[in-house]
Amino acid sequence: MNQLSATLQNPSNNSKEKEKEKNTIVLTPEAQEILATSFPVFLASVASCADSIAAIQDASKPHKDTLASIDDIVDKIAVLSRESSK
Repeated sequence: MNQLSATLQNPSNNSKEKEKEKNTIVLTPEAQEILATSFPVFLASVASCADSIAAIQDASKPHKDTLASIDDIVDKIAVLSRESSK
């Protein structure tokens, strides 16, 4: 099993210029190769998930309208019930 390894370099010099620098991740050649081959697959799976979520949201829209209609009907029944009990 291939493992991705990286080292985080944190400058030890306390000068203001060094403090402003961002941390840098240095990948080994093996890690670079793994990243180059697996990251596009990862992005594709994320895109696929996003497509699935969008499809689920699109499919649920009619049900939201139905639930809203049912809520409206229940509210009207409640109003009529209150009015008739007066």
